[in-house]
Parts: sequence; C-alpha cells; structure tokens
Amino acid sequence: MGLKPKQKQPPNTPTKKVNPRQLHKNYMANMEEQLNKEDIVLFDEELLNVDQDFLSLPSRITEVHPKELGEYLSAFTQYKMYVRTILSRTELCIEEKKRVYTDVSNPYYREYTQSRLSERAKDQLVQSEPEVQESYYELVDYINKSNTLKSVLDNIEDAIFLISREISRRTGDMKDENRQHNVGR
Repeated sequence: MGLKPKQKQPPNTPTKKVNPRQLHKNYMANMEEQLNKEDIVLFDEELLNVDQDFLSLPSRITEVHPKELGEYLSAFTQYKMYVRTILSRTELCIEEKKRVYTDVSNPYYREYTQSRLSERAKDQLVQSEPEVQESYYELVDYINKSNTLKSVLDNIEDAIFLISREISRRTGDMKDENRQHNVGR
C-alpha cells in the first residue's frame, strides 16, 4: 500500500530539496536571533566558567573546606544554567522535528485514513515507511534527549540543595558557637 508516484516536474523547473539539518539550523538561528533582538543572553560554554573539577560531589561533604563548598556551589549552579539552555534548545529542535515529521507523514496518513485501520495501526504503517522513518526516529531521539536533560537537571538541583544545606548548616553552627561563647562570658 504505497503512495502513488509523484508527478514529474517539467524539465526546466529546478527541484528544491530541503536539507533537514539546514532547516534545524535556520529554525534555531531564527529563534535565537529573535531572543537576541530582545537583549536575552543565551548561556553557552564561552559565557560560563564551570570548573569541571567541582562537578562531582565529594564523598564526605562535611569535611570539605568552606571555600571549596562555594566552588562546588558555583560550578553546579553555572552548569545548571548551561544544561537548562541546552534543554530549551532541544525543545526548539523537537518542534522543528515535529514539523518535518508532519510534512513527511501527512500524505501517508491521508492514504491510510481511507482504510478502516485503528489509529495505532495507521501510526505503525506510516512510521514504517522509509521516507518517514528517519524523521520519526530523529523526533523520538530529541524527545529522549529532552527527557534525559530533565533528569540531569533534577540531579544538578539535588546537588545544589545538598551543598546549600551544608553551607546553611555550617552558618548555623557558627551562630551557635558564637552564642555559646558570648553566654560563657
């Protein structure tokens, strides 16, 4: 149950093929250009100074020097900003991939809609078409990448919370020590 062959264009009419990778760049560039016009700075590796040495938590955080705790907090916070930027760019890619998938799959959906198939069966038939498969897999890959980045963000937030809690605990301990010292006088 394939598509009807496409009608050939007249010999002198140039065919305009669209490179999906170029579409991706254009779509992303367009969105980022609009944000830049609104003076929104997008974080990237050049704007951040993430010290990779501080992106793994020490096994005994209570024994880490206070200055190092600040370094850990700074590294994880900047990394969170960067990962969140990558996540937002991935969301843009998902939208672009959805558009490409829709353009490629619509003719097949129109064809399969004429038969009495379930929606799931239509989806499977459409997604198994060679012309559709690549765009479908790219869409799924970006959705999975987005989900993975969301999990990474959750982990980073947990690390930031753990470090912040240790800093707060130490600040509280210092206040208690000062109080005990003042009461002892």
